[in-house]
Amino acid sequence: MILTADRNNMIKTARSNGAVGKNAILPRFIAEIPNLKPHLILDFGCGKDAIHVVRLREQGFEFVFGIDLVPLSNPIYEMPQRLPWHLVYASNVLNVQPSLSVLQTTIKTIAYYANYGVAYLSYPHSPRKLGYSVVQMQESLVPYFSNVYRFTYRNTVVFKCVGKFCQKKLENLLTV
Repeated sequence: MILTADRNNMIKTARSNGAVGKNAILPRFIAEIPNLKPHLILDFGCGKDAIHVVRLREQGFEFVFGIDLVPLSNPIYEMPQRLPWHLVYASNVLNVQPSLSVLQTTIKTIAYYANYGVAYLSYPHSPRKLGYSVVQMQESLVPYFSNVYRFTYRNTVVFKCVGKFCQKKLENLLTV
């Protein structure tokens, strides 16, 4: 359960405007994955304007949707219910969790959506509300996924998390 104060603090971290929002690293990485366009993609923590959902759709990703703590400004981008997501990504999400319990709830939710697919989660240098190191964050992810890999993309740490029921063929397909 996310307390109202925690929810409000996380909402304040939205980066839809300015250079950071436009230049977010993880959506650029997602766009580079070959053969991804026909797959179901969820932007977890997309922000009210779902700017990365919009950009990916403009690039030909037909089946990308978003979910956030706040209602999306355009419901056409909202996540349809109960879809088996192939790929879930979260940019500027792990790093803004205000408490361990909220972090665990967030990771459980991402793992649920990525249960049959793969999740890519960025962990930027700043801000890191909990002060977790990269290793601590990776250790926090491990219990919820069948495998967790760490790599660096454009100077940002990214975790590739494989859902508990993801088929190996899909896991391999959703890798750059």
